[in-house]
Amino acid sequence: MPKNDTLQRFIFENRSVRGEIVHLSESFKAIVSGRDYPTKINELLGQALASAALICGLLKGKGRLTVQFQGSSALRLLTASCTHEYHLRGLAQYDEDLDEDTLANAFNTGKLAVTFQPEKGSPYQGIVDISHGQIAKAIESYFEQSEQLPSKLFIAVNDQRVSALFLQALPDASETSDDWQHAITLAQTITDEELLSLDNKTLLHRLFNEDDLRIFEKTPVSFRCTCSQERSENAIKLMGEPEANELLQEKQIIEVTCDFCNTHYSFDRVDVKRIFSTDINPPSSTSSH
Repeated sequence: MPKNDTLQRFIFENRSVRGEIVHLSESFKAIVSGRDYPTKINELLGQALASAALICGLLKGKGRLTVQFQGSSALRLLTASCTHEYHLRGLAQYDEDLDEDTLANAFNTGKLAVTFQPEKGSPYQGIVDISHGQIAKAIESYFEQSEQLPSKLFIAVNDQRVSALFLQALPDASETSDDWQHAITLAQTITDEELLSLDNKTLLHRLFNEDDLRIFEKTPVSFRCTCSQERSENAIKLMGEPEANELLQEKQIIEVTCDFCNTHYSFDRVDVKRIFSTDINPPSSTSSH
């Protein structure tokens, strides 16, 4: 079984097809830890995280790639993002009173947005309908619409890990080409168990042992949140001093919790006074996980 969180690219030497394999274990567990997400939410979030990493692996520029579902009140938000450094984060917001079937149906009624925010320049975005309740199908549609490139995505999720296999025709191929049909015909024999348990070399040999593949070095993938003490202080500034003082009257302390990593930042009266002061002093509060 693959031990590390990685993304690995490969290309068919004699066919116009390329591919990627991603495995997420520690990063996936860190993102869902302590959330008590229903099984369906874990599955969808895992699919979104793998998709974000795979798409990011195809981009050449620096920035953040986000895969985000928006829908009804039952499943309000499902988002996963990956930076060019392969730092992942993600979360889900949903009606906790609803059962698994209702959540699954809610997912079918939404749309999926794929957005890339470069470090410099304007973001660009593609929006596709959810097809058959699967993020993988929506991602395939995204590539069909945005790049006119036939693509195939297989994702398997359990409570410990996420694994995905992605294939894409190169620009000089077509959906009906022999190269593409050959690749996806073989890939469709993969099972979820194999995808989750086999190392990449074994997996690729199992699928494409008659083909000559060039396999690139693995790229590490990890969970990384961008929250900080400074950002939490800025959130309090945006709240405004009167409202901050009112909260202090009620609770004696203001807590800012990061939605992505569940880190808590606590601020007492001294902290709040400093935040709204013109003096620049070092923060006195600490964060706790």
